[in-house]
Parts: sequence; C-alpha cells; structure tokens
Amino acid sequence: MIVGTIALFMWFFGGGGGADTFRGELLRALELAPTAITETEQLHTVEEVLERAVARIDTFDAELRTLRTEYVTLDQDYNSTPEQIEGALDRIDQAWGDLEKDMIDLRFELREHVNAEQWSVLFPPP
Repeated sequence: MIVGTIALFMWFFGGGGGADTFRGELLRALELAPTAITETEQLHTVEEVLERAVARIDTFDAELRTLRTEYVTLDQDYNSTPEQIEGALDRIDQAWGDLEKDMIDLRFELREHVNAEQWSVLFPPP
C-alpha cells in the first residue's frame, strides 16, 4: 500500500513523475537508434521494442488517471470505508508493479538485440 500512496503523491505533485521521465528517455533512444544500429532488420526490431515500451507507459498513464479519479472520488465521499480507500490504493500499487515488471521484461528483450556499444548510444550515461 505504501507504493500506492507514494505513486499517488507523485501523480498529484509531479504530474506522473518517473514514468514521464522514462518515456522521454525511450523517445530519445528511438531517435538515436538509427545512429547506433546500421543493420535494417536489427534497427526495425529495436524500434519495435522501444515503441512497445512507450505504448506501455502511455497505457499506464491512462490507467493511473482512472485510478486517481477513483481514489479522489472515494476520498471525497464521506461514506467511503477504509477498505474502499485501501482497495483503491492497492489497485494503484498493482498498476505500478505491473508497469515495473513489463519495463524490466522489455529492457531485457531490447538487450537481446543490441550489444553494449549500441546500448550506450541508445542510453548514454548521465
């Protein structure tokens, strides 16, 4: 439940927080892909994985907006029970957990298609 609470505060005060930042990094990697990868089929595969990652974040953002509305509605309702509010926060936790799992899976799928040098071009160190 603590993750849901943190996610909720990030959403309220940060406009989506980490997911927006990561989405930007993925879009930047998509722009850099043609400079890192010269083989056409490999480039197509890498772009497809990156596009799926961006789409997953977009799906998450839409889901989180719905869950946030649900939480706010329950929070504003005098008759809401603790179980209802905890349930809403649990659903937010689950959404974040699902996103994290999917992003980890996509990261390792992407890694199967690039070498370390290409990776460092796609995701340059800070």
